[in-house]
Amino acid sequence: MADAPDESGIVPFLRAGPPPDRTHYEGWRQWRDQRDQFIPAPRLSVEEYTALSPRRQALHDLHRTATHMNIGLLETPMSAKVTRLMRTGCGTTR
Repeated sequence: MADAPDESGIVPFLRAGPPPDRTHYEGWRQWRDQRDQFIPAPRLSVEEYTALSPRRQALHDLHRTATHMNIGLLETPMSAKVTRLMRTGCGTTR
C-alpha cells in the first residue's frame, strides 16, 4: 500500500509546529501556499485495513478524520441566502 503513512518521521498529513498566524502577512502567505497540499486518506478495503498493525490503523483513522475535517463546504441555496442576509445586515433587529 503506497499511500500508507510512513512509519518513520512525521506523519505526512499532519503539519509540524503551530498553525500559521493568518493575522500577519507572512503567516497568511504561508497558509495560502500550503492550504492545497493536503492529501486525503486513501480508501481501504476491510481486508487492507485489518492487515494494518494497530498503530497504522490508528494513523489511518486519524488521517480519515483529518480528511473529513478538510472537506470544503458546499454552498446551497439556503446557505447563500443566509450569507447574503448576514453580509447585508438585512433581517437584523436593532
